[in-house]
Amino acid sequence: MFTEDDYRTAEEFLMLYCPRPDSEIKGVLPDGWDENTAERDLDIIIPCYNVEKYVRQCLDSVVPYPFRQNTGIFLIDDGSTDGTGEILDSYGKYPNVRVIHQENKGLSGARNTGIRASSSRYFFFIDSDDYIVPEKVEKMLSYAMEKKADSVRGLAFNVFEDQIMELGEEAKTGVFQEIPPLDAAAYAWGTVLNAGLFRELCFPEGYLFEDVVMHLLLSPMCRKSYLYYYPLYAYRMNPEGITAKSRYDAKAVHSFWLLKLMLETLAKKQISIDEGLYARILSHIAQTHLRIAQLEDQVKVAVFIATCKTMKELNHRLQPEDKYRQLFQKAMLAEDYALYDQISHLIYEALKVGA
Repeated sequence: MFTEDDYRTAEEFLMLYCPRPDSEIKGVLPDGWDENTAERDLDIIIPCYNVEKYVRQCLDSVVPYPFRQNTGIFLIDDGSTDGTGEILDSYGKYPNVRVIHQENKGLSGARNTGIRASSSRYFFFIDSDDYIVPEKVEKMLSYAMEKKADSVRGLAFNVFEDQIMELGEEAKTGVFQEIPPLDAAAYAWGTVLNAGLFRELCFPEGYLFEDVVMHLLLSPMCRKSYLYYYPLYAYRMNPEGITAKSRYDAKAVHSFWLLKLMLETLAKKQISIDEGLYARILSHIAQTHLRIAQLEDQVKVAVFIATCKTMKELNHRLQPEDKYRQLFQKAMLAEDYALYDQISHLIYEALKVGA
């Protein structure tokens, strides 16, 4: 069994290998924000960094559309070094568009800048290499306002180069269905979100995989959430994107540091970890192991040892319902790396098919 010295040595090694970013989760709404006096119904926030190849398609799907509700569009140039900034400026002629140029702060920093500058009741985030079906986003907003929902999430379809991977007709019913809070948001993009959620939240700056905040912190805070059965968000499968590049980067270890940050924040905000949230935490741990799979064995073992310590600090009396997560929990409590490695892959495959 690992000792306290083992745990401390593992975390000290990881801090030297890939230091934990100095960032905390705190509210980023403008001072004095109030949903009753907000200037707009929706603010669409689009963080942009070196996307001159794709950003026009993104903006053309949003900016010219005549939204019936009072809608603002914030284009955040996050220190781009290509022609992205000039392209954004060309859309600044539209009265509801505001272009903000800043030094590079990363995706989280750009999103947080948009939130700080806004004054709306709801947010909708778009990644700048993706695009949307705007009339369906407007329909989601209307439904969110009618139901006083915290989250209305639409379906996404994948785009690889110029090939669109369409969803089946069963995904195009246009039906709204209430869903459990934990299903409110897996990613920042593609979801109409109550701006009030960001009274206490922000995107963790300095980290990769920052959308972890959505399903481990934001979703449990949603009181009323809906899924809209229509594919309205085009997600570009970008082989040059952050996720694809990170697997060989020491910063893949951010996935472990994010787990620490999320658990600390859950405790600070007194959000209890029930069976559903516990299952999400286990899934994140499995995904972390796969994210660092291309790194040195010493790094993978150090993350495993540090994760075992974290697991033992949780209320592990909670029992996952599915057999894979049960075995995964057992592997960490027994400090069995071989079983942990095997089950991580099984959980990932289960996640891909929606299990």
